[in-house]
Amino acid sequence: MISDERDAAAPKTPPGTDEITIGVVIADNDHNVRTALADLINDHPRLHLVGQAKDGLEAAELCAQHLVHVALVDVRMPHGGADAVAAIKAASSGTAVAGYTTLNDRRTRERLIDAGAAAVFAKGGGLDLGDEIANLAAT
Repeated sequence: MISDERDAAAPKTPPGTDEITIGVVIADNDHNVRTALADLINDHPRLHLVGQAKDGLEAAELCAQHLVHVALVDVRMPHGGADAVAAIKAASSGTAVAGYTTLNDRRTRERLIDAGAAAVFAKGGGLDLGDEIANLAAT
């Protein structure tokens, strides 16, 4: 069972610093994508990589076991997309979930948002993904 404290948790400020650390889980079935996202998160001063998952079920387990502020999930992976969003929200209602996809159509976006996603990002969309992830934790 998920504790209320974890569900309601906000990003934490580590002792001795003014920086807020935001816990992130990434889920993608492509090892190369996971590696690139892990590097991006590890290089961002406000983000901390909590874990990596190969599918949506693993991501939900990580979110249930750890303090995770944002989960970034691939839409086209096993147990991905709206199923992953719903599983993560059920495991950790305080975790903001963002879909990450090459599919940039309205129907995909609507399904993810209806399942509880806080945002949907296009792969290769030219945005500063690290800052976008950090911004999700503030909402």
